[in-house]
Amino acid sequence: MSEGHWIAHLGQFNVNVDTVVTMWITMGILIVFAFLATRKMSIIPTKLQAVAEGILGAFVGLTDSMIGKNGRKHIPLLATLFLFILTANLLGQLPWRLYHLKTGELASPTNDINMTAAMAIMVLIYYVYQGVKVKGFKYFLHEFSAVGIIMALIELLEMVVRPF
Repeated sequence: MSEGHWIAHLGQFNVNVDTVVTMWITMGILIVFAFLATRKMSIIPTKLQAVAEGILGAFVGLTDSMIGKNGRKHIPLLATLFLFILTANLLGQLPWRLYHLKTGELASPTNDINMTAAMAIMVLIYYVYQGVKVKGFKYFLHEFSAVGIIMALIELLEMVVRPF
């Protein structure tokens, strides 16, 4: 146990089990919400269906106003990240410290730098994938090589550091 985290050793790596547990709780809450909101969809929505449609409508409106109609393909990633971070941070507001665990305390998954870095790396991979998909691999490399080797390294560093 270090820094109040419940640590499990997986080969050479240390895994913060408390972060994984609260991450699974967060995912469980979101999956149950999605299941309950969409299991009996109808023209006259239930309360949960209305909430889910409101959240989706907000994301559609936000992406349409900022990115345009082409931005709708990014809604699943943006909405998933937003809802996961929101739910995780709200879980972090619960008084987990009242439950005295012998291994530390449960906290929000976003409290752990490993979780935040993992989400940033996922977004970076998605960003690069979409760039190659839209502009093509030749143009993607051309963007770096046209300005010289030093500027290409600076651009690459900027692209990697930007999510953090």
